Amino acid sequence: SSGINAEWLLRPGDKLQRQLLESEQRAEEATTDKVKLEEELSRAKDKISQLRETRDTLRSTNDNMTVDMKKVSEKLENEISELHSKYLAQSRELSEAEKMGQSADNMRGLVERLTIENEELARQNTQLSLHTAEFESMSEKLKN
Repeated sequence: SSGINAEWLLRPGDKLQRQLLESEQRAEEATTDKVKLEEELSRAKDKISQLRETRDTLRSTNDNMTVDMKKVSEKLENEISELHSKYLAQSRELSEAEKMGQSADNMRGLVERLTIENEELARQNTQLSLHTAEFESMSEKLKN
């Protein structure tokens, strides 16, 4: 190749034959590229489907978790309400018990005071009986 373009040396039929071969080769390459692109497109579609399924699953899971959380929240609210009611009832019972305890203490104090007063009255009664006996004894001596 001494600077002469090889294409000028080919016969017109050879030139057409070569162009046809090149054309066929490009067509084959284009077909191969098309197949590769179709495969990539198919993989991309599969991936999109998988991602959509994952998204839908996550949405469903999220919805279920939201429903579950609402149920748990309602259950906790109910338990808190019940416990608060029990607490209030026990507070009232405790208050009543304290009042009853105070009443019992007051009654014990009253019983102790009445017992002491009763003992004092019994002692005074005994003294009075002794004085009465002495008085009667003196009265008898005076009569005689």
